[in-house]
Amino acid sequence: MKFLYLFYLIYYISLGIFNPFTNVYYERLGFSGSQIGLISSVGLLFAMVLTPLWGVFADKTRRYRTLLAGVMILSAVSAFIWKQQTTFLNMLVVATFLMVFRSAINPIADSLSVSYCASTNQDYGKIRGIGSLGYVLGSFVIVNCLDALGFQGPYVSIMCLCLILPCIILKFYPQITMSTKKEKVSLIKNGKILLQNKAYVFIICLMLFSNLVMDSAGAYLGNHLVTTLHASEGMIGVYSLIAALPEVIFIMMIGHFVGMYGFKKVYFFSLLGQLIRLIGYACVNSVPLFMVFSVLNMLTTGIGAVVNMNYIQKVVDSSMLATAVSLYTGIYFIGQAVYTQLFGFVYQWQGSHMIFMIGAGLTLISIVMVIKTKQFDFHK
Repeated sequence: MKFLYLFYLIYYISLGIFNPFTNVYYERLGFSGSQIGLISSVGLLFAMVLTPLWGVFADKTRRYRTLLAGVMILSAVSAFIWKQQTTFLNMLVVATFLMVFRSAINPIADSLSVSYCASTNQDYGKIRGIGSLGYVLGSFVIVNCLDALGFQGPYVSIMCLCLILPCIILKFYPQITMSTKKEKVSLIKNGKILLQNKAYVFIICLMLFSNLVMDSAGAYLGNHLVTTLHASEGMIGVYSLIAALPEVIFIMMIGHFVGMYGFKKVYFFSLLGQLIRLIGYACVNSVPLFMVFSVLNMLTTGIGAVVNMNYIQKVVDSSMLATAVSLYTGIYFIGQAVYTQLFGFVYQWQGSHMIFMIGAGLTLISIVMVIKTKQFDFHK
């Protein structure tokens, strides 16, 4: 179990020192809002096609750890090349490769961890909470130390190191049996079975109007702070601390909340928090108030990172869990590509406040879906 914690801690440090600063870095290179959106959306579209195939390949070969190590090494190499690019076309190509390899990491790692937790009666939320702690260490502690030394932007060298080190940790990962079935694995066959699973389809549809909305709008939070609210780039790290630190504790407990109150109530109150957060972002021009609303980030992360994975594990056969998580992730990427491109145009022509107002409207749809559905009735 301790190696799972260590893996997530180091891997999420790589996300924390890269993700919050990428769009600001693109803007500093002179790319427009629509160009920034295009870089993200093209990479996401390619990732959407390939991510389910990663899952099928993992389920077919059962070499989950080897495949996970491979895509992490390829991500590190791509990130190193990405840092050398300064023109839009070159950045578009290299960022697409980087996104394709990075997109495979989470679904494979999460399917392994969720399966291990289910078989040993452990709480996946605690493992994912350690990941959030790593994100805080990366985006706030390490970034602020580097800022003091005069460095700016995504910190690619450390990111690469934090992608390579977990590959060593994988050697000590616990042995995880995903399934005892010896069936031929096929994307078409498994995909058809999964898409006939009403509970699985429902959680995907709900994701498209819930955590995906916040995640896509969140890609422009750095731009919102620096360009719209005229804060220093260092405030991105402060935002990450305020937004991610409470989630460390919350997502470790969210499995307990689901056990007590059921998926439906947990989802409803989490989405209500997301709605309040987005409306707050859309209406305030104060950096301190922006930070206050950012505390609600823990609710969105809780459902997106933990509740959805636990739900999928309960409603999908373990023999196709990696395929299910990868297909879910691939569809997530489709939605994120659409939202990211849309929000890129909105940011360029209407500003970042409008991004959050649109996000609030989409979140209302997800709240109605949760209120009306009976798919959560098996766990009240």
